[in-house]
Amino acid sequence: MEYNTIRVFDQVRLSTTRNITYLSAPIGTKIEPHGIWSVSGAFEDGTLLCVKNNAVVRVPASDVFRVFSYDISKITEKLGRLTDG
Repeated sequence: MEYNTIRVFDQVRLSTTRNITYLSAPIGTKIEPHGIWSVSGAFEDGTLLCVKNNAVVRVPASDVFRVFSYDISKITEKLGRLTDG
């Protein structure tokens, strides 16, 4: 696993909100940029789709700090070995 690569399901903190190019949340929702965000997608241009509660933002990968990384392959390789007997 390459530790300098941010992947889907990783948990991150935003270092700045200046470069956010997309925001989606229900009307009247107060968005708190501080705290832990989950990465839900990555784009070829180096931006990430991050979610927290009911807010979604698109932010450059250079504007986040990874807090925790999940290695989903450990889970999916075990699921691939399940059989009926």
